[in-house]
Order: sequence, then structure tokens, then C-alpha cells
Amino acid sequence: MYFLKISGSVKNEKQKEFHQTVRFILNHLSADCLGSNLAHDVNDADLYHFYSLWSSEGSLRKFENSNEFQMLKGAFKTLGNYQDTMWGKKSELTLFDLNNLDNNQAVE
Repeated sequence: MYFLKISGSVKNEKQKEFHQTVRFILNHLSADCLGSNLAHDVNDADLYHFYSLWSSEGSLRKFENSNEFQMLKGAFKTLGNYQDTMWGKKSELTLFDLNNLDNNQAVE
């Protein structure tokens, strides 16, 4: 599996239009997209990250050449500031509990 992350900032007055555009794009992703999400950065009210997970590198590359990808990137550029696009192969993650060593309590 492969992931794609597109980041950029959108000022508050343009966020409604940006959300509508992203919703439209999400409804038109191919079945090769295993999941997608728009994340609003908690540390920066203007910063967004669009994440997607793809079944293969080929399907990711096909999306990068699609009208939907160009529309998404264009939404960042037109309504705000496009920052970057990153992609890579998904690695396996092992989840674990983190404990505070001073008092042996779980951190949430």
C-alpha cells in the first residue's frame, strides 16, 4: 500500500469553499483509494493535510495524473497556499501503550 499527503494553508474566509471542493473530490476517488481524509492541523488554524491510501504505486501514480488530483492541488493554490506533496510506501506499525516511568501510569 502507498500513501499520499498533500499539505497547504487556507485562510478562514476561504475554508468553506475549500471543504466543498475536497468533499466533491472525495466522492470521485477511484476504488483503488483504500481511504482518504482531510485533517485540520491543531497547531495552525489555516493548515490542512489531505491523506490518502492507495492499493499500489500504479494506482497512486494514476491519481497523481487525474483531474481530481489537479483540482485538489489547484484548490490549495487558488484558495490558499499549496505547500507540498509527499508519498511513500506504507510501513507496518506496532501500537503500544506508553507509560509514565515516574508513577507507572498510562499516558493517554
